[in-house]
Amino acid sequence: MLATVGAAVVLFVAFVLRSVRHPVPVVDFALFRIRSFTVAGIGTFLFAIGFFSLLLGNVLFLTGVWHLSVVLAGAAATPGPIAAALCAPVAGRLADRFGQRAIAIPGTVLFTLGALTLAVTTTAARNYVGVFLPAALLTGIGVGFTLPAFGSAGVAQLPPARFATGIGVTSGLRQIGAVIGIAGLIAVLSGHRGGAAIDSFHRAWLLIAGIALLALLAGIALGRIRPGPRPGATAAPARPVHPAHD
Repeated sequence: MLATVGAAVVLFVAFVLRSVRHPVPVVDFALFRIRSFTVAGIGTFLFAIGFFSLLLGNVLFLTGVWHLSVVLAGAAATPGPIAAALCAPVAGRLADRFGQRAIAIPGTVLFTLGALTLAVTTTAARNYVGVFLPAALLTGIGVGFTLPAFGSAGVAQLPPARFATGIGVTSGLRQIGAVIGIAGLIAVLSGHRGGAAIDSFHRAWLLIAGIALLALLAGIALGRIRPGPRPGATAAPARPVHPAHD
Protein backbone atom coordinates (compact mmCIF):
# COMPACT_ATOMS: atom_id res chain seq x y z
CA MET A 1 0.00 0.00 0.00
CA LEU A 2 2.72 2.48 0.98
CA ALA A 3 4.72 1.54 -2.11
CA THR A 4 1.71 2.26 -4.32
CA VAL A 5 1.13 5.65 -2.70
CA GLY A 6 4.82 6.49 -2.96
CA ALA A 7 4.92 5.55 -6.63
CA ALA A 8 1.82 7.65 -7.29
CA VAL A 9 3.41 10.70 -5.64
CA VAL A 10 6.65 10.30 -7.61
CA LEU A 11 4.81 9.85 -10.91
CA PHE A 12 2.59 12.85 -10.21
CA VAL A 13 5.59 15.08 -9.51
CA ALA A 14 7.25 13.83 -12.70
CA PHE A 15 4.07 14.52 -14.64
CA VAL A 16 3.86 18.08 -13.31
CA LEU A 17 7.51 18.80 -14.10
CA ARG A 18 7.14 17.38 -17.60
CA SER A 19 4.00 19.39 -18.24
CA VAL A 20 5.60 22.63 -17.03
CA ARG A 21 8.63 22.21 -19.30
CA HIS A 22 7.01 20.73 -22.41
CA PRO A 23 6.05 23.22 -25.17
CA VAL A 24 2.73 21.43 -25.78
CA PRO A 25 1.84 19.77 -22.44
CA VAL A 26 -1.05 17.42 -21.78
CA VAL A 27 -2.12 19.76 -18.95
CA ASP A 28 -1.38 23.43 -19.38
CA PHE A 29 -0.74 24.57 -15.82
CA ALA A 30 -0.80 28.18 -16.99
CA LEU A 31 -4.59 27.80 -16.96
CA PHE A 32 -4.50 27.78 -13.17
CA ARG A 33 -3.45 31.43 -13.28
CA ILE A 34 -7.05 32.18 -14.25
CA ARG A 35 -8.84 32.53 -10.93
CA SER A 36 -12.26 31.36 -12.05
CA PHE A 37 -10.78 28.20 -13.57
CA THR A 38 -8.83 27.35 -10.43
CA VAL A 39 -11.68 27.98 -7.99
CA ALA A 40 -14.16 26.09 -10.16
CA GLY A 41 -11.71 23.20 -10.46
CA ILE A 42 -11.35 23.00 -6.69
CA GLY A 43 -15.12 23.11 -6.30
CA THR A 44 -15.60 20.39 -8.90
CA PHE A 45 -12.99 18.19 -7.24
CA LEU A 46 -14.48 18.55 -3.75
CA PHE A 47 -18.07 18.15 -4.88
CA ALA A 48 -17.17 15.03 -6.87
CA ILE A 49 -15.76 13.43 -3.71
CA GLY A 50 -19.09 13.89 -1.95
CA PHE A 51 -21.31 13.15 -4.94
CA PHE A 52 -19.78 9.86 -6.04
CA SER A 53 -19.35 8.54 -2.51
CA LEU A 54 -23.00 9.37 -1.81
CA LEU A 55 -24.11 7.68 -5.02
CA LEU A 56 -22.41 4.40 -4.11
CA GLY A 57 -23.11 4.71 -0.40
CA ASN A 58 -26.86 5.01 -0.94
CA VAL A 59 -26.98 1.82 -3.00
CA LEU A 60 -24.88 -0.04 -0.43
CA PHE A 61 -27.20 1.18 2.30
CA LEU A 62 -30.34 0.08 0.47
CA THR A 63 -28.94 -3.38 -0.22
CA GLY A 64 -26.89 -3.91 2.94
CA VAL A 65 -29.03 -2.35 5.68
CA TRP A 66 -32.53 -2.27 4.26
CA HIS A 67 -31.86 -5.54 2.38
CA LEU A 68 -33.50 -4.49 -0.87
CA SER A 69 -32.73 -6.46 -4.01
CA VAL A 70 -30.35 -4.91 -6.49
CA VAL A 71 -33.24 -4.12 -8.84
CA LEU A 72 -35.32 -2.47 -6.11
CA ALA A 73 -32.30 -0.57 -4.81
CA GLY A 74 -31.63 0.76 -8.30
CA ALA A 75 -35.25 1.85 -8.64
CA ALA A 76 -35.20 3.45 -5.19
CA ALA A 77 -32.07 5.44 -6.03
CA THR A 78 -33.42 6.62 -9.41
CA PRO A 79 -35.34 9.77 -8.28
CA GLY A 80 -32.08 11.53 -7.37
CA PRO A 81 -30.47 11.24 -10.84
CA ILE A 82 -33.80 12.11 -12.48
CA ALA A 83 -34.01 15.28 -10.38
CA ALA A 84 -30.43 16.14 -11.35
CA ALA A 85 -31.15 15.65 -15.06
CA LEU A 86 -34.27 17.81 -14.89
CA CYS A 87 -32.59 20.60 -12.94
CA ALA A 88 -29.35 20.82 -14.96
CA PRO A 89 -30.85 22.70 -17.97
CA VAL A 90 -32.66 25.07 -15.62
CA ALA A 91 -29.42 25.67 -13.74
CA GLY A 92 -27.65 26.52 -16.99
CA ARG A 93 -30.21 29.14 -17.92
CA LEU A 94 -30.18 30.64 -14.43
CA ALA A 95 -26.38 30.73 -14.42
CA ASP A 96 -26.40 32.66 -17.70
CA ARG A 97 -28.71 35.23 -16.12
CA PHE A 98 -27.53 35.48 -12.53
CA GLY A 99 -24.00 34.05 -12.61
CA GLN A 100 -22.55 30.69 -11.63
CA ARG A 101 -22.07 31.56 -7.97
CA ALA A 102 -25.79 32.20 -7.55
CA ILE A 103 -26.41 28.60 -8.69
CA ALA A 104 -23.48 26.80 -7.06
CA ILE A 105 -24.28 28.11 -3.58
CA PRO A 106 -27.88 26.85 -3.31
CA GLY A 107 -26.85 23.66 -5.10
CA THR A 108 -24.21 22.76 -2.55
CA VAL A 109 -26.52 23.78 0.30
CA LEU A 110 -29.28 21.46 -0.94
CA PHE A 111 -26.81 18.61 -1.39
CA THR A 112 -25.50 19.16 2.14
CA LEU A 113 -29.03 19.16 3.57
CA GLY A 114 -29.79 15.91 1.76
CA ALA A 115 -26.71 14.20 3.17
CA LEU A 116 -27.48 15.49 6.66
CA THR A 117 -31.05 14.22 6.36
CA LEU A 118 -29.73 10.74 5.64
CA ALA A 119 -27.24 10.95 8.49
CA VAL A 120 -29.79 12.10 11.07
CA THR A 121 -33.05 10.37 10.16
CA THR A 122 -32.25 6.97 8.66
CA THR A 123 -32.57 3.86 10.80
CA ALA A 124 -32.44 0.14 10.16
CA ALA A 125 -36.24 0.21 9.74
CA ARG A 126 -37.32 0.94 6.18
CA ASN A 127 -38.91 4.34 5.60
CA TYR A 128 -38.38 5.13 1.95
CA VAL A 129 -41.09 7.74 1.35
CA GLY A 130 -40.64 9.57 4.65
CA VAL A 131 -36.83 9.61 4.83
CA PHE A 132 -34.86 8.34 1.86
CA LEU A 133 -36.90 9.83 -0.99
CA PRO A 134 -36.82 13.45 0.29
CA ALA A 135 -33.07 13.19 0.89
CA ALA A 136 -32.52 11.71 -2.57
CA LEU A 137 -34.46 14.55 -4.18
CA LEU A 138 -32.51 17.16 -2.23
CA THR A 139 -29.15 15.71 -3.23
CA GLY A 140 -30.30 15.21 -6.82
CA ILE A 141 -31.40 18.82 -7.18
CA GLY A 142 -28.13 19.88 -5.55
CA VAL A 143 -26.12 17.88 -8.10
CA GLY A 144 -28.19 19.28 -10.98
CA PHE A 145 -27.38 22.81 -9.87
CA THR A 146 -23.80 22.49 -8.66
CA LEU A 147 -21.96 20.50 -11.32
CA PRO A 148 -23.20 22.62 -14.28
CA ALA A 149 -22.41 25.80 -12.34
CA PHE A 150 -18.84 24.77 -11.59
CA GLY A 151 -18.38 23.40 -15.11
CA SER A 152 -19.58 26.64 -16.69
CA ALA A 153 -17.50 28.77 -14.34
CA GLY A 154 -14.39 26.75 -15.13
CA VAL A 155 -14.40 27.58 -18.84
CA ALA A 156 -16.10 30.99 -18.83
CA GLN A 157 -12.87 33.00 -18.98
CA LEU A 158 -10.60 30.59 -20.85
CA PRO A 159 -8.93 31.65 -24.09
CA PRO A 160 -10.65 30.01 -27.07
CA ALA A 161 -7.57 27.94 -27.89
CA ARG A 162 -7.55 26.46 -24.37
CA PHE A 163 -11.27 25.70 -24.12
CA ALA A 164 -10.97 21.97 -24.86
CA THR A 165 -7.95 21.62 -22.56
CA GLY A 166 -9.84 23.33 -19.76
CA ILE A 167 -12.79 20.97 -20.13
CA GLY A 168 -10.41 18.00 -20.07
CA VAL A 169 -8.67 19.20 -16.91
CA THR A 170 -12.00 19.86 -15.16
CA SER A 171 -13.26 16.41 -16.15
CA GLY A 172 -10.05 14.88 -14.87
CA LEU A 173 -10.44 16.63 -11.52
CA ARG A 174 -13.99 15.31 -11.30
CA GLN A 175 -12.85 11.74 -11.95
CA ILE A 176 -10.01 11.98 -9.44
CA GLY A 177 -12.52 13.25 -6.90
CA ALA A 178 -14.74 10.26 -7.67
CA VAL A 179 -11.88 7.83 -7.03
CA ILE A 180 -10.96 9.48 -3.75
CA GLY A 181 -14.58 9.67 -2.63
CA ILE A 182 -15.30 6.01 -3.32
CA ALA A 183 -12.04 4.90 -1.70
CA GLY A 184 -12.84 6.98 1.37
CA LEU A 185 -16.35 5.57 1.55
CA ILE A 186 -15.10 2.00 1.45
CA ALA A 187 -12.60 2.81 4.19
CA VAL A 188 -15.35 4.22 6.41
CA LEU A 189 -17.75 1.32 5.80
CA SER A 190 -15.29 -1.57 5.83
CA GLY A 191 -15.44 -4.03 8.71
CA HIS A 192 -18.85 -2.97 10.03
CA ARG A 193 -21.83 -5.28 9.78
CA GLY A 194 -25.13 -5.85 11.50
CA GLY A 195 -26.21 -3.13 13.91
CA ALA A 196 -22.89 -1.29 13.57
CA ALA A 197 -23.41 -0.84 9.83
CA ILE A 198 -26.02 1.89 10.24
CA ASP A 199 -23.61 3.89 12.41
CA SER A 200 -20.96 3.60 9.71
CA PHE A 201 -23.35 4.95 7.11
CA HIS A 202 -24.26 7.83 9.41
CA ARG A 203 -20.57 8.71 9.72
CA ALA A 204 -20.13 8.47 5.96
CA TRP A 205 -23.07 10.79 5.28
CA LEU A 206 -21.76 13.28 7.83
CA LEU A 207 -18.36 13.27 6.14
CA ILE A 208 -20.05 13.75 2.77
CA ALA A 209 -21.97 16.73 4.16
CA GLY A 210 -18.72 18.20 5.48
CA ILE A 211 -17.04 17.86 2.08
CA ALA A 212 -20.06 19.47 0.44
CA LEU A 213 -19.63 22.43 2.78
CA LEU A 214 -16.05 22.81 1.53
CA ALA A 215 -17.42 22.84 -2.00
CA LEU A 216 -19.85 25.52 -0.82
CA LEU A 217 -16.89 27.69 0.17
CA ALA A 218 -15.50 27.25 -3.35
CA GLY A 219 -18.87 28.32 -4.73
CA ILE A 220 -18.82 31.44 -2.59
CA ALA A 221 -15.26 32.18 -3.73
CA LEU A 222 -16.27 32.09 -7.40
CA GLY A 223 -17.36 35.71 -7.30
CA ARG A 224 -19.09 37.31 -10.22
CA ILE A 225 -17.67 35.85 -13.43
CA ARG A 226 -17.95 38.02 -16.49
CA PRO A 227 -17.08 36.20 -19.70
CA GLY A 228 -16.31 39.52 -21.49
CA PRO A 229 -12.99 39.55 -23.32
CA ARG A 230 -11.31 36.27 -22.47
CA PRO A 231 -7.73 36.34 -21.19
CA GLY A 232 -5.31 35.59 -23.98
CA ALA A 233 -7.89 35.99 -26.72
CA THR A 234 -6.58 37.65 -29.83
CA ALA A 235 -8.05 41.07 -30.39
CA ALA A 236 -9.81 41.72 -33.67
CA PRO A 237 -7.53 43.45 -36.16
CA ALA A 238 -8.21 47.10 -36.73
CA ARG A 239 -9.65 48.19 -40.03
CA PRO A 240 -7.09 49.60 -42.43
CA VAL A 241 -7.35 53.33 -42.94
CA HIS A 242 -7.46 54.34 -46.59
CA PRO A 243 -6.38 57.79 -47.62
CA ALA A 244 -9.09 60.03 -48.95
CA HIS A 245 -9.17 60.60 -52.70
CA ASP A 246 -9.21 64.01 -54.20
